[in-house]
Amino acid sequence: MPLRWRTMELPGVDGWYWYRPALDREASVKEIRNGYVLTGYLPRPISHLSGGEWAGPIPEPVEGE
Repeated sequence: MPLRWRTMELPGVDGWYWYRPALDREASVKEIRNGYVLTGYLPRPISHLSGGEWAGPIPEPVEGE
């Protein structure tokens, strides 16, 4: 099933997510762990990225045969 953009709903489960800010609309992938975004130098509270759209969590790939 394809991922869908969700507006204003911050991720509640750890994992990797697509994030698209409200203003510039360029999406990027963010890692979420224990309520923090693990990108850049320091973890930031997920609330720092409120106001954009989220899609995920991105499922992990399965091993090939």
